[in-house]
Amino acid sequence: MLLAGRFYTIQARIQTHSFHEVLDTVSTYTAQISASDLKTEQSVINIFDAYQHEEFDTDIAYDFTNALDRLIRANGKPAVRIINNLIKKHVLDNDMISETLKALGRIEDENTKYERFELLIGLIKNEAAIIRDGAVSGLSFLDNKRALPQLRMLFESETIPILKNNIKVAIKGLEIY
Repeated sequence: MLLAGRFYTIQARIQTHSFHEVLDTVSTYTAQISASDLKTEQSVINIFDAYQHEEFDTDIAYDFTNALDRLIRANGKPAVRIINNLIKKHVLDNDMISETLKALGRIEDENTKYERFELLIGLIKNEAAIIRDGAVSGLSFLDNKRALPQLRMLFESETIPILKNNIKVAIKGLEIY
């Protein structure tokens, strides 16, 4: 699909190019992005680019989580904000988003815990089941009881049996935490 000025949309370009190629010319912010945030954005893109074709088995998920963990510890809240923007702009596919949400829950960084919680809680009602599942898993790893009311409401409305079971497990885990 072409837009005015003969530029491809991000979603169309992402199907044939790496995240890095797509985002070299597109900032998730405005033209006034700071140099440090632009550097952080490039680091985020490099991580997603490195893992975009991976099947997320235990070892790959561990490596991906560690890469995001190092990035977030080094760059803090701006890194979480950039990840959130990439998710909201639909730059990442649903599988990558789901794995990212799980990883964000596993990261043990107190400085970004609130931002990661808000990102995760904001996606538990996503229309894509795989994204809801990633958000629920991330919340269960985050061990924050503030998620219980939203998870209980999600449990009542969820129609997919396996996801409903995952929500139930997350609720039970948070109740005993």
